[in-house]
Amino acid sequence: MLGQHYQVGEKTFVGSYASLYESAKTQLFSQYVVPKYHLDRFLRVDVDELHSYTTQDLIRKKLKILRDSNSKIRFHYTGGRDSHTMLLNALDMGIEFECLFTHTNSIVPDTLVEYEFVNGIEFAKNTGMNTVVHRPGINDFKLVWSDPLCFTKYEDFYHGFVPLYSDIFLRNYDTGYLELLGNDKPRYFIDNDENYYWLIRNDYDYAIGTNHEDFYIGSVVPELAVKQVYLGYEYLKNHHSKLGFVDYKNLNQPKFCGSLGLDQGIDTKISQCESASEKSNLDHISYGYFNEKHKRTLLQVHQMGRHDIINAWIENSNFICNSLAPAPYGIEQRTVLIPEINKEVSLSTNIARVGAIFKIHNDRLELLPHTDVNKLNIDI
Repeated sequence: MLGQHYQVGEKTFVGSYASLYESAKTQLFSQYVVPKYHLDRFLRVDVDELHSYTTQDLIRKKLKILRDSNSKIRFHYTGGRDSHTMLLNALDMGIEFECLFTHTNSIVPDTLVEYEFVNGIEFAKNTGMNTVVHRPGINDFKLVWSDPLCFTKYEDFYHGFVPLYSDIFLRNYDTGYLELLGNDKPRYFIDNDENYYWLIRNDYDYAIGTNHEDFYIGSVVPELAVKQVYLGYEYLKNHHSKLGFVDYKNLNQPKFCGSLGLDQGIDTKISQCESASEKSNLDHISYGYFNEKHKRTLLQVHQMGRHDIINAWIENSNFICNSLAPAPYGIEQRTVLIPEINKEVSLSTNIARVGAIFKIHNDRLELLPHTDVNKLNIDI
């Protein structure tokens, strides 16, 4: 979300991992901060009036406003549900973007490695717009993983293998664009009394240091974000009975996303869990950010004979975990075996922060004066 940041004592950080490094050194908590103007815009939405609009109405309204107010837009397109829904509507409206940008995980064109993106790449090429397919260079891996403090230097760093950080993949492209991102679905919490809450968490850290708009959760045309919150709320009341945190990846994703008004997308989702037809939290629990895309790229690097890069990644991954372990509520750590190369690696995931909690009423959102779910009526 535009302007999001972290506060550790009196110091401010854009990147989560950089803030956790400071937190580990000082033992001060890293607090996720959502700028107040976003929250104010959400609160001003007339919830009753939302019944007059469909998701598609609001998607089209937002596309037009963004198009009219920005001279250059770089639309980050993957073919997934979020971005494909946006592109279909833009095409139907006759809206074009200066760049359709897809960054893949494969160093060279390889349909097996970048399997998830193949359909999106081909669809983008057939729109007639300027398309860019960005693939990471082998020197990007060397640059990142030869530096023990890499996790403090890239604003949207996360601990996988492929350096998919905007600081890197945008550095050689023209500036001055609005980076248009297809983020994301709402997250919820349900307390013991079956009150529902919308949580704004730091799940959305892609290209955070750029001038960007997260299309479905950003506060330009806040009605779209709030409309999806309420559509998801209605879906959960009818199809979900468990209390506590609700992540859409744990739901029937096609049905939940359909209830939000999203197209099912054309990307080919891949999972390390053999029985899964969607990417799920089971992957994240077992492998952290080292998902199937990252694994396929690592094996590609292995086949290229660049064992020096893989060994540096393993060594620096241990350093990252050890450096951040003292941070209060900072990271989760897991050891992942990669049987294809007979090696283990220690990987970290940053523990999610909550920047705002809205209680969902039938006719309005209520912003709570805290961001601590433990203050709700719950059993932890």
